[in-house]
Amino acid sequence: MLAAGVILGYADRTRPDPTKTQIALPLAVAPTIDGVISPDEWTRAGGAAGDFWAVTVVTDADGNPALRGGTIGDAGTVPTDNTDLSYVIYAGFDAQNLYVAVRVKDNLLVSDDAAEGSANGNTWMDDSVEVFVDGDNSNYPNRDTTGTNPQVVGSGGQFVITVNNAYREAEAGNPGYGPGQAWRRSPPGHGGWHGLRGGVLIALRSHRPSKPGTDQVHGGGQRR
Repeated sequence: MLAAGVILGYADRTRPDPTKTQIALPLAVAPTIDGVISPDEWTRAGGAAGDFWAVTVVTDADGNPALRGGTIGDAGTVPTDNTDLSYVIYAGFDAQNLYVAVRVKDNLLVSDDAAEGSANGNTWMDDSVEVFVDGDNSNYPNRDTTGTNPQVVGSGGQFVITVNNAYREAEAGNPGYGPGQAWRRSPPGHGGWHGLRGGVLIALRSHRPSKPGTDQVHGGGQRR
């Protein structure tokens, strides 16, 4: 797994690593969840440069590939180069929703485990985008994946979308996926994953921080 650090507002704890942390900004106009990451809708969500939070592969002093802007999690390995895997994350919010978009570059897409469009399958075995929401800044030292802890699922949890639109929300307590539900992505076939480039847009409707500016969003990419 590749973890892209933390998006947050104001946290009541030691500031995370600034090289792997970005701030989600309020959006004047809610972006349309249509699979298109248009500059006029998502610029503020991408920082001052418009695409500021990029997770890319660089060469370290020893000539080996290293990850910039993110962290290797679990048992993952550093991609060989940016076509092997790299991505840009956009995040913003308004009074009602949290919006996350991810633009992915991957030269080999794997989707042979969780069935297309299925719920709560083995999404970790396929290429996917995972979003972890810590809406009340409880900052647990270990990841809670039970899906039953009210202190976790009451303000967030783990949300996953795979390359073939399978989704997983069990670790978030199954709050409801799809139009009019707690969260959703752009419709299949509308700006989804396309070869080296893809976009996943998720609106999390009901998982908001109890205090404005204290939510954390951990973004990551799962790959085989």
